[in-house]
Amino acid sequence: MNHFSGGGSRRFGRELGQTRDWDVLCMQSIPAAGASFPGELARISEAAASARQASHRKLEGILHRGAFTTLILHLAVELSCLDDPDRNNLEMEQPFTQIGPYLMDRIAGKITKRTSHVMRLSANGLHSLRKKLDRLYDDIAFVEALYPKPHLSAYRARCEELQEILGLANDAVVTRRLVRGLVKSDSGNLERPGRHILSWSKERRKEALRGLERATVNFRLASPFWR
Repeated sequence: MNHFSGGGSRRFGRELGQTRDWDVLCMQSIPAAGASFPGELARISEAAASARQASHRKLEGILHRGAFTTLILHLAVELSCLDDPDRNNLEMEQPFTQIGPYLMDRIAGKITKRTSHVMRLSANGLHSLRKKLDRLYDDIAFVEALYPKPHLSAYRARCEELQEILGLANDAVVTRRLVRGLVKSDSGNLERPGRHILSWSKERRKEALRGLERATVNFRLASPFWR
């Protein structure tokens, strides 16, 4: 059951991520690039919109299949097992105020370790770092009622600063990948607007990453509010 739910959730996650990528390209990246190339991106905008619609239709089809329902039911069963009194899980029996700092230290420590050489990370490495930050940010939202707001807010602001940079950088990488695919699948009408967006996204990523080192230092210097 674990193998099924793990593989299934990853597969659905990839499809959701792909659809989200087309959403960002159509709703954010191409309109933003259009300010630098007025009137020249209409054809590639139409091609991207068509690909986005196809991605949404595929995702909708997946969500209506029995496999998705089965996945949700399996996950529900696994979560219900957490309440099984026969499970020997001492951590689950402790108040969160006791185990919380350990759990927060664990995820924050992984991020701190990764940021020690952040400027040498590849695009995939930066994306992985961003996903870890997203998880930490969600954890902060979960526990915010348990800690003093000023300290928590200050720490969260450092997370947001780094997330914003990594998000922009990753969106630029995704934009280049999707646009290359559109140009490759076309007969030639998209080559010129494709070059425009590729050059724009390259500069956008470079501009975003200029603040990466400073934001990383700020994050590493932030005082953990849970201690």
